[in-house]
Amino acid sequence: MKWGRKLTSSGFNRRQEGARFALLFGSSLMALSQLDRIIVSVVRGPVREELHLSNAEIAIPDTFYNALYLIFGLLAGVALDTGLNRRLILGGGLVLWSLATSLTAFSPNLIALVVCDALVGLAEGAVHTALVPFVAEFYPARERGLVFAVIMTSAVLGSGLGFIIGGSLAGALGWRLMYFLCGLPGVFVSATVLFLNDPAAGVNDQVVANAEESFSLSGSLCGWFDFFRYPHFMVALSATTAYLFVSASFHAYLPEYLSQYGGFSVAQASVVVGVSLIGGLCGTPAGSKIAAILEESLANATFVICACSLLCNALCGLLVINVHAGVDVLAAFLTMWSFFGSAVVAPAMTLSVNAVPVHLRGRAQGLWGVFTKVLGAVPSVLFFGSVADSYGLPNAMQLTWLTTLAPAALWLLGYFCTPTLRDFAVNEGRKNTTASDDTGLSFASLMHLEPPEPSGSGDGPGEYGTF
Repeated sequence: MKWGRKLTSSGFNRRQEGARFALLFGSSLMALSQLDRIIVSVVRGPVREELHLSNAEIAIPDTFYNALYLIFGLLAGVALDTGLNRRLILGGGLVLWSLATSLTAFSPNLIALVVCDALVGLAEGAVHTALVPFVAEFYPARERGLVFAVIMTSAVLGSGLGFIIGGSLAGALGWRLMYFLCGLPGVFVSATVLFLNDPAAGVNDQVVANAEESFSLSGSLCGWFDFFRYPHFMVALSATTAYLFVSASFHAYLPEYLSQYGGFSVAQASVVVGVSLIGGLCGTPAGSKIAAILEESLANATFVICACSLLCNALCGLLVINVHAGVDVLAAFLTMWSFFGSAVVAPAMTLSVNAVPVHLRGRAQGLWGVFTKVLGAVPSVLFFGSVADSYGLPNAMQLTWLTTLAPAALWLLGYFCTPTLRDFAVNEGRKNTTASDDTGLSFASLMHLEPPEPSGSGDGPGEYGTF
């Protein structure tokens, strides 16, 4: 295997050398990230008991994790857009979070837990922000949906492994050894950064990289309002945030609801996790593939696919909550609920990259993390929990499937109220093109869908169409 190197521009709209390895690295990183967070939640009880912490105290490390994740996600986005080495962020962040996870095993008190979780949040925020635009550089725009489907499917697998490993081994090994072992794989994966190539910024988006030459840190810090110029990104961001706000509570409160009001035992209700894994594994690549096929004949097909998927997701949620006909029926409804919810993930993530120019993609991912966490997943359980306390858990659960209609409506609104991404890109490209440009329209290249002419073989610029 060759050492990684900085690649020069090697042809527009074709895979860059080392694309498969970059995808493998990104998939491994996402799987380890989810494995880490799930095991943390699984062993929270034993940690609380051994360190004699209250329920409120055991939540403090997670609060610091989220705070540092968001802050350094934004800072990493600015750093990426101003030219900081992406492999340095990925490798250094992965080493830091892995070591911090392993060091948690030696925590004697709450303060040590808080410090270690804060370091993990700092590192993961930077790494997750850098990962998406970095991997996207290796692939042409039309392939990025399937690329992100592979990465997010790996995240689902990591979650499943976290539940399996944490549930089966935590009791036998103890939470300290679990933390220590959980951090080790990341240290080894981080070494593979040395073999990652670093493609030229905007190589598959033609001349957008020209905008970076005049970019400064001060200008980057003041440029957050630029995102309002890109309606496709804003629709994807707001709709994804709204859906995560709903789905996080649906998952969190469903087992309790089924055991209290559905006639299921706690063991039967736990089928939720397994079923969600199956649905997510199938739905993520399916949604991406369908969107990629329809984009060739239907303008803004991604908006339609996401809206229809969430309408089906809402219907399945209605059936899960209101139809109690046995474990088999529940499993079928939950599989469909997870399938349709997961079908939105990769298309939305693809828009978060393709719908903004190269010099804004780092900040776009930082903003994506802030919105989906601060306005989506984090406050969700608190909001629906307060609704359950005031009006009862059954009413709170009914509200979850009903509010899924909101992100579906946002996707439909995006379809009817925004221009096609191709037309929008052409107009933006004309604004940015000068008389001296000889490489065509910059932003228009984001939706350049014609396949390139094959040249050469292997995992390089000439390869196209398979993973």
